[in-house]
Amino acid sequence: MKLASLLFILMVLTAGTLAQPVLDQVIPITTASEEARTLFLQGRDQLENIDYAAAARHFDRAIEKDPGFALAFLYRSLAGGSAQTAEENMEKALALSANASDGERLLVAFYKASNEARGAAALQNMDKLLALYPDDKRLKTYAGFYFQSHSENTKAIDLYQQALQIDKEYAPAYNYLGYASMAVGDYPAAEKAFLEYIRLMPHLPNPYDSYAEFLLKRGRYNESIVQYQKAYDTDNQFTGSLAGIGNNYLFMGAYDKARTYYDRYFSESPRVSDKLIALRLQARSYLYQDKVDEAMSAYARHQTFAEKENESAILITTAFNEGFVLSEMGRPAEGLRQCTEAAAMIDRSGLASHARENLRVNGAYWLTLVCAANRLFDKAQVNLADYLAAIRLRNNPDESLSLHALLGYLAFQDKRWDGAIAQLQRLENDPWALYYRARCLQEKGDQQGAHLLFDRVVHWNQESLNLAVVWSRARKALGK
Repeated sequence: MKLASLLFILMVLTAGTLAQPVLDQVIPITTASEEARTLFLQGRDQLENIDYAAAARHFDRAIEKDPGFALAFLYRSLAGGSAQTAEENMEKALALSANASDGERLLVAFYKASNEARGAAALQNMDKLLALYPDDKRLKTYAGFYFQSHSENTKAIDLYQQALQIDKEYAPAYNYLGYASMAVGDYPAAEKAFLEYIRLMPHLPNPYDSYAEFLLKRGRYNESIVQYQKAYDTDNQFTGSLAGIGNNYLFMGAYDKARTYYDRYFSESPRVSDKLIALRLQARSYLYQDKVDEAMSAYARHQTFAEKENESAILITTAFNEGFVLSEMGRPAEGLRQCTEAAAMIDRSGLASHARENLRVNGAYWLTLVCAANRLFDKAQVNLADYLAAIRLRNNPDESLSLHALLGYLAFQDKRWDGAIAQLQRLENDPWALYYRARCLQEKGDQQGAHLLFDRVVHWNQESLNLAVVWSRARKALGK
């Protein structure tokens, strides 16, 4: 019998729970049920390969087998489905983690702080975890994804590479490495990572979906559609691929066909969160055509559905988004009224205090933008001060980047072109910032430099709100 197996048996006999042996140097999995553990491991593999719906089903079954399984509740929270589901499972994981190992308690605390946008606390917990488990490939990958989601892609790439040094066959790390490499513009490395992901996991839908997104970014639309279709054919519950096909048709200019696929994404997805994404895609698709009234009508359908499903945080966030859209699309006074109403909705929402705080911070960001668009600079400065005070406490790198966006846009509206460029050039991965840098260069008489940036916007090929509000204007600037 191997030493690790013997230690495992001794731990079961002495502790009354099943846990991975210390010699493994990975975060333990503490549960009173071997069957629950098996179900959890299946769900974890699915979650790491972005099959959230299937993962959620396995975590639910694991919880049925062991209602005291802290990690199962944590991962169920990460699998999502709705904001309420995620919140309830996170709170249960936090309560149960008191009976788990130090590593499990720290992991729950890390994700709890991350979800609440408490960057300093999240990093403190992650640093402790990495010190305790330096050879845990999953932990390095989770840490990498944290940095990647906060726009620190170079740090993320280093952590993914460390994970692959531990286990070169650990497929999820290649997926995340591909996206981080795309974000820093290393497309050969990105394609290599995605193809390796496919080689390791050819039976799963997500590898094809990820490669399809890479191909879309590179403007290889027909190839991308083939890969998205392959992902969907591999598992027709993997409905996000339908949205990817729609995005290809969007950038090809086939808007009605794009919306057909967004409709399918809505109708075929079992999860509320996916249906809400589908509705937002529908709304934004009209912005690419410069059809603001149609976009607002589609947003109204989103808001009705969100209210019916009691998705208060999404409801309020989207209300701020609507104000931003109106402001960007030539109706700034309406945008300011919309954002002011969205801010008033926060205290009426009944959401948890940390959720309301996140909305207030985000609201200060949106209000700064729309006040600047209305040239109400004194009000913009008040909201900017609120935003700055909040983000200094939270220590989230992406919020610091957002500060440069605000300072740059204020300078743009105040016709301080050099100051605007200095701030906005900190956001190389934001097509909205690229567009306003181009506008500044136009004002300075650098038509060639402006043309290059407008062209980058038009060929950005990654669907987002920030792209949707500037795409048609960038095309017009290029004479398209």
